[in-house]
Amino acid sequence: LKSLDPEECRQATASMLAISGAQARGALEQQLLSEPHPVRIEAMLRGFLAPPSDKLIAHAVAIATDTLRPIATRAAAAELISRSDKRRATPMLRDLFRVTDDPQILRAIARALRRSEASPTALGRLLDRPVALDQHPERWQALLSASHGGAQRQVLATLEDPSAATNSVRTAIKAWRKSMVLGPPGSDAPSTIHDCLK
Repeated sequence: LKSLDPEECRQATASMLAISGAQARGALEQQLLSEPHPVRIEAMLRGFLAPPSDKLIAHAVAIATDTLRPIATRAAAAELISRSDKRRATPMLRDLFRVTDDPQILRAIARALRRSEASPTALGRLLDRPVALDQHPERWQALLSASHGGAQRQVLATLEDPSAATNSVRTAIKAWRKSMVLGPPGSDAPSTIHDCLK
């Protein structure tokens, strides 16, 4: 839990919650509430898969809305909130999706949004105007990876539009290929597929 390796700290948090009782959960919450280091805060938030207390949710809300904190830490806090209070988390996740450029964080937020929303957020609320494929390739890939219906329809509409700009068609094909065929970096897609689709 004291490690600055994010994966070690996340796994330690998840393991303690899995093998221990309510007393350990309370101790972990107290440690998370007082933890000052952003790397450990993010890791513990991601590993905290048990139902959080009201106090921890309030702490996560403060983190998610604090623009001075790292975006990864804010996103982890919003994801924790989304696991227990979807209605409260959804606007935070939308705001974070609009302000981050990190592909991994975008994918995580898009997945959390899909789980927390009754219906997919309109693209105009997630992307700056104009809602153009070639202006937001990383966001399109994240939304497609999360099976966002509006993003899928927009890609298909672009591919079927004979007057679509070449760059928009190219971006649509790349976004679809990377998200729906190859998957995120480090996925198990065979190297032959990667080579053929370069």
